[in-house]
Amino acid sequence: YTKYRQLQQLCVSILRHEGLQYGEEKDKVHGILFDGAWLWEEYIAVVLRENFTHYTSRDPKFKLFETDEQKYILSIIPDYLSMVRNIEGYQAVADAKYMRLEDRLNLEGEQKYSVYYKTLMYMLRFHAKKGFIFYPMEPNNTTSQQEKNGLSEYNPHKIVDLKIAETDSYLYMAGFRISNSTNYNDFRTQMDSFEQKYSKQITDKLESVNT
Repeated sequence: YTKYRQLQQLCVSILRHEGLQYGEEKDKVHGILFDGAWLWEEYIAVVLRENFTHYTSRDPKFKLFETDEQKYILSIIPDYLSMVRNIEGYQAVADAKYMRLEDRLNLEGEQKYSVYYKTLMYMLRFHAKKGFIFYPMEPNNTTSQQEKNGLSEYNPHKIVDLKIAETDSYLYMAGFRISNSTNYNDFRTQMDSFEQKYSKQITDKLESVNT
């Protein structure tokens, strides 16, 4: 990890609230540390606020078991629960993942547990037959101007339907495409369009009888 030594020093300085200026005059650099996974989760909560309620550690915790004997595994906090409920529980549950999942569905080791099994556990707990995993996708080459010129129906996102074996339940791998525009106004326009399309896609999946 020697090539990351300077980054490590910068992060430690930020956490200690020490001086974070490097270089001199016009070459001076200021550092900032942010939690990308948390920002992604909060962003998706805003995009899909009409469909899902977002939960955090500040919210009342849900219990996994009814007994109080094993307190260390009793409480769980799902990222999102659907606004709509059914007779037994919730219409859907969802989890946000800030990691590359496009074309990488065959996960191994700890990744498959944290991605697939965690969401399946939420589905079982909340009696949901639909589970969603929201993740960011690589930018594509479509610009906002191209959309205006005839690609308004173009769907930048990708949702993979995974039917859970021997059940009538589904897990949806819902990728959200990020704009690659270097112009802020174009980026904002395209992201607005992407958000609307993504919200519609998720709504359609929620309302569908099967997939």
